[in-house]
Amino acid sequence: MAIYLQRLIESDHLTDASFDILAVSGALRQKLGPELMSSLEGRAIDLIHQEFGFSLVDILQDQANKLEILETLDEGSASWFDGRLQSIGDLDKATRAAIDAIGSLDYVVKREDDEADLSALMPSTQSDWARGLTARYTAISVEARYQLSLSLITLLLYLSRDLGQWDVSLIAEVFAVFKGTAMLRYVCQQPAEKPVKELDGSFDDDVVARMRNMDVSHNRIPSSVPTSLVYLLLAQSSTIGDIPVIGHTFLDNSGLLQSVSPSYATKFEVVFCERLRLLKFYDVARELLSCLPRTSSAIFVLAQVWLQIGRFDEAAQLLEKLAGSFGPDHALSPDDIEALTSLLPAAHSIQSQFAYYLFVSDLFKTHLLTRYEVQFAQLAVSTAPRGTDTSSLWATITKGFADLALYEEAYAALMATPYEKQKREFAGQLALRMCEENAVAKLMTFDFAGISEEVESILSFKARNVDPRLQPSYSKILYTWYIQRGEYRNAAALVMYQRAIKLQEIITNVQLFLSFGEEQLDSYSIAINALLLVDEHSQWVILPVVGETARKRGTSSRYIPESKFTSSKYETQVVHLADIQRQHTLLSAQIAIIKRTPELLNSSEFLLPPSVLVLRLVHLNLFSQALTVANALNVDMTELFTNLTAQCIRLSKNSQTSLPMDSDWLLTDSSITWSGSTADRAWRFLRQSLERHDGAETDHRYTKACLETIISLDRSSPPPPWMLQIIQNHHPEYLIRLSLRYENIEDAVSYMLDLVKKSDQRFTREPSPGNASSTWLPYTLVDQVIVAASSLPKPPLLLSQLRNEIANRVKRVQKLSHASA
Repeated sequence: MAIYLQRLIESDHLTDASFDILAVSGALRQKLGPELMSSLEGRAIDLIHQEFGFSLVDILQDQANKLEILETLDEGSASWFDGRLQSIGDLDKATRAAIDAIGSLDYVVKREDDEADLSALMPSTQSDWARGLTARYTAISVEARYQLSLSLITLLLYLSRDLGQWDVSLIAEVFAVFKGTAMLRYVCQQPAEKPVKELDGSFDDDVVARMRNMDVSHNRIPSSVPTSLVYLLLAQSSTIGDIPVIGHTFLDNSGLLQSVSPSYATKFEVVFCERLRLLKFYDVARELLSCLPRTSSAIFVLAQVWLQIGRFDEAAQLLEKLAGSFGPDHALSPDDIEALTSLLPAAHSIQSQFAYYLFVSDLFKTHLLTRYEVQFAQLAVSTAPRGTDTSSLWATITKGFADLALYEEAYAALMATPYEKQKREFAGQLALRMCEENAVAKLMTFDFAGISEEVESILSFKARNVDPRLQPSYSKILYTWYIQRGEYRNAAALVMYQRAIKLQEIITNVQLFLSFGEEQLDSYSIAINALLLVDEHSQWVILPVVGETARKRGTSSRYIPESKFTSSKYETQVVHLADIQRQHTLLSAQIAIIKRTPELLNSSEFLLPPSVLVLRLVHLNLFSQALTVANALNVDMTELFTNLTAQCIRLSKNSQTSLPMDSDWLLTDSSITWSGSTADRAWRFLRQSLERHDGAETDHRYTKACLETIISLDRSSPPPPWMLQIIQNHHPEYLIRLSLRYENIEDAVSYMLDLVKKSDQRFTREPSPGNASSTWLPYTLVDQVIVAASSLPKPPLLLSQLRNEIANRVKRVQKLSHASA
């Protein structure tokens, strides 16, 4: 009918009096001219994209004034049109008849008498070719309806001064028909290319192959296949019939010609926009939605369009505002309820804001938009009915914030979770996530009140089982955790000591030692520092003893609570601060040796044992470090002091000798400030070292070794008086025998005379024959000294004095013995 009427109007052969109003409006359009009609059409299209703040009568009158339609017509033309309209009579009835004709969907199309019946030639099921014809027919039909409705809009603008006397609902229906036809016209104008079948192999190679075979049309879309959006919409239809029937059914199902007012969106209009969205024609759906008023259903579809084209903020804002349309207190009209319900999944209703927020949160989850998923999950929690299980929502919120690296928000949500078991489980997960994302500093600001043991457990498990070479370093993280809480001994110190032990087990070759030796040394240092903060009587840690079976079994990658795999009793090892210090000293020395002599790395035994290590340091002239290592590791220092004494003698003989630049013993902070020559400073260093490392507990064996070295290397120079004094005070017999051994007879006589005098003084103070210590003298050694001195060509001057002292002492002892008898 619409196509038929439009053709009659264009040819000026419309004779049906019931449609005179269409003929007059068509003539009016021709009289106004294309330029004015183009402007009028543009303004009319703009109006359907706007929400009306005034009545349609006022809007049409305003547009008529701006277009100056009446001023465009001359007086004669205006009189002719007025006369034609008066001849129609009842404009209300004529307008309604025109609207019915524009919106009518005849399922049997009239044919001219001489027109052949081609329906028998149509297949029972629509082919691509037939569907293409149907799409074309639909577009032509829509275009005809659009032109007729535009003619009615033109007539209303011409009669704008008299519209105040018209039925307002009729004016709204005219505008609604124009809006519907304009929307359909826009849809019919949209292309919809089918995707080209993906080619196998390289595109260039395929072109060359087809040119070679003269097969250039291979994989091309047949030119006869339409590619319009209407074609795709018709493909979804299951209607059976000829072309007009299918085309009119499509227009009827669209619902765009059924609206009677532009002030609200019908269910069919919104559902049609949803169909376009589901077909992924987002721009087309958005354009049609802009022609509809902002009802709840239209907003819902528009929000999903924004969501799918990447405008997530606008989508979230619309969906959040739409929440007011849900719940028992909503103010929706029955039509709005019907439209909105048709868009929601069957499992959701508009009776609960809680259910709506759940639906929207899941919607954002399917699009992997965690931020908005969390936002609506929070809103769902805030509107959850009493007694509702919200544990999954709390999990979504806490995990979502963690995924977004919003750790403060994640921690706040965790602590607010009302489910204790879930809170404890996620506490460890949050801690691990923050460690993996290098947010340890932020983690240390959280106290996890009431659930901190969960964090400690998971971090301890990771520290025990994760390879210490990998990042993040859970041992360091756990150490920081304990230090901040003041747990220095069985916490901080134990963690870093265990890390050092694990690194020691891993270091099995030179490359690993070079990579992780320093790190192992740092772990020892940190453990030592932590224990030094503990009370002196508590400077130890308890280390569980791992058997060979457990060691072979390896570590686990999953967290298992200790209660699941440990018994109430297990072997332990107490490690004291001194033990850790010894291990630190040994490793430090080994690293220092390797740095100075890299050729050691060519040996499989590059980690030297303590005794060899000390000798290496001595040979490198690193006496200060050698003394420290030997003392810490209980290594005998005899050879060390022997070499140190030899160095002092060498410096004394040649004052011009300079120490190597890498020597450490005379370049310390204290020794470098000493006055005197290099030799003087060297002897002073030796003396202080003996005072520190030699004494009664060592039987002064290091001082003895130094003295013997001096005598054996340089008899021309006397030993330092302080060294002789030490031996004379504590081991006078050794000094005498040493002198005899090196044929220093005169010195032996002098030392023996001094020993006898001291014994006499003690005997005088304690004249008791029963006290053996007061009367004892090494008489055999005395005889050896006297015999050796007497055999000299020129006996020592003190020999006669020694004989006299011995004779006098023998007489006193004999006299005391007779008196006591």
